[in-house]
Amino acid sequence: MKLRKKVLIICLSAMAALTIAVWATARLVVLPRFARLEEDWTHSRVEAATYAFAQTLQAFETLTRDYAEWDDTYEFVVDGNQAYISSNFVMDTFVNNRLHAVYITRPVRSWM
Repeated sequence: MKLRKKVLIICLSAMAALTIAVWATARLVVLPRFARLEEDWTHSRVEAATYAFAQTLQAFETLTRDYAEWDDTYEFVVDGNQAYISSNFVMDTFVNNRLHAVYITRPVRSWM
């Protein structure tokens, strides 16, 4: 066998061995760490979204309870006066409370 062939075989074998070593290192060391990092990042983003949703829901519940307890709201449910809408539902009410619509309905009477 000529020297040229021996050098070529040695170089190809070394490249194959290094490729396998890099692949094994990436597979056994780097990939699990990236998977854990991605899992932690996803978990923190889900927690942040859940917290933001809970805060928004709490604000909405407070706003709903506030409007529901007003005597003016009770009167509006009974008589449907336009003055209530004009004084309580101006554009700033929707913008400041991040609302698109308001739905007020009469309570369902219990048959019991």
